Amino acid sequence: MRDSIKLITSLGFGSVLLLMFIVVFIALSELKALNGHMSTLVDETNAKIEAAATMRDAIRLRALSLQAMQLNDDPFFRDEQLMRFNGYAGAYRVARDSLLNTHMGVRERVINQRLTEMTRIAQPFNDRAAELLIDDASAEQIQAAVKTATSHQLKVLDVLDELVQLEKDNVRRATTKSALHYRETRQTLFILTACTLLFSGLISLSVIRHAAAKNHKISYQACHDSLTGLLNRRVFEGELKALVDSAQKNNSSHALLYIDLDQFKIVNDTCGHMAGDKLLCQLTLMFNNSLRNSDIVARLGGDEFGVLIKNCPLQAAIRVAENIREQVAEYRFEWEQKIFSPGLSIGIVPINAKVDDFTRVLSTADMACLYAKQSGRNRVHVAATDDREVAGYLGEMEWVGRINSALEQGHFRLFYQKVIPLAAGQEDDGHIEVLVRMVNPDGELVPPCAFIPAAERYHLMSAIDRWVVGNTVQWLERNSALSARQKTMINLSGQSICN
Repeated sequence: MRDSIKLITSLGFGSVLLLMFIVVFIALSELKALNGHMSTLVDETNAKIEAAATMRDAIRLRALSLQAMQLNDDPFFRDEQLMRFNGYAGAYRVARDSLLNTHMGVRERVINQRLTEMTRIAQPFNDRAAELLIDDASAEQIQAAVKTATSHQLKVLDVLDELVQLEKDNVRRATTKSALHYRETRQTLFILTACTLLFSGLISLSVIRHAAAKNHKISYQACHDSLTGLLNRRVFEGELKALVDSAQKNNSSHALLYIDLDQFKIVNDTCGHMAGDKLLCQLTLMFNNSLRNSDIVARLGGDEFGVLIKNCPLQAAIRVAENIREQVAEYRFEWEQKIFSPGLSIGIVPINAKVDDFTRVLSTADMACLYAKQSGRNRVHVAATDDREVAGYLGEMEWVGRINSALEQGHFRLFYQKVIPLAAGQEDDGHIEVLVRMVNPDGELVPPCAFIPAAERYHLMSAIDRWVVGNTVQWLERNSALSARQKTMINLSGQSICN
């Protein structure tokens, strides 16, 4: 009898334990599948949002090109901006094709059809505005065309924003469903473990907590930088857009700080990436200690940070930026008996009711930060979204790429002019002065006054001087008979003389 009870108890307990293990196995499989689904969903959503962001950047850059062409009446500058204007259209198409190749639901396909239609409608207006700028039409025609093109661009941006919001809603619904499934699984396992052994219950609870932690980690990683724990760029842009909308609705004042480390590369190259990572983490603590709990700080790139200061007038934001800059300037980073003095360049853009495009705010702050860095580093520069100085700086930045390309591909040409004495009776002894011109891809010559200022600002004059001297010497060697009868003069920049 005792053996019979023992057998029944053993069989009953074994059956319950086997059932529990089956349920646990099924639950783990479902949680694993759910985690895999969530990871896939996050990856797909990030890809779609990234494509949408690329399309928004292309629209923004095309608008900036039109604005730059409108602000600068130099034909060469406008031709260059037109090339960039058309190039951004190509980037837009590539991102759109990438978006269309992703898996989509019914609502996503509807929105993408609208996006395609809005793009088809907006394209002629953009091209028309660019044509009027190139053809040097009247200011009224240009202003009307640019206004019309901008209105259509904003409609395309609204559709892109709707697509991004839909992707966020999809992730939110999937997260809610995942949480519901998680709660149901935990409840079932708790009932089974209560009917068997406490030890089995503890194992099951541990498994569930591990799955919940993994879900939380996925959600956290989708919104935060893995090194510093700060918000990532995607979430920061969403916060910035919300702040711009709030400023328009409530007539409130805020500020955006774009921060770039000045000596970060030296630390990385000298001590390695571990030292650079530690420096970033320590600076993150300094930023957080200098800001209010309501302010938002994010890591936007390798050594770039963004700060949103809410409900703060411009002058107060400048004081906050100067306080951060001074604290970092006084800070000394030590690594393996090496001491570094990092610095910051900060660009500030006010956010008020006049601002209607968060992408323009972000790009202006980026340009203001670069302007501060090029103006001597470790300083703060304030700009507005309609800042002509920043627009001119953007034009100079574009010349840097053109000059480097011309140096690599040999798109410079040598000219000379005779040096003739003005005083009567003095003999012309055959002096010549060597001159240099840049050649556009279409064969047109670019005068020095167009590219020399940018070359001097960004320290490219020495490279140009070396090209001029080297090619002049080669020409003199090929024309030795002519060079023996004349004296050749070459103008060198101050940068080359100092070198």
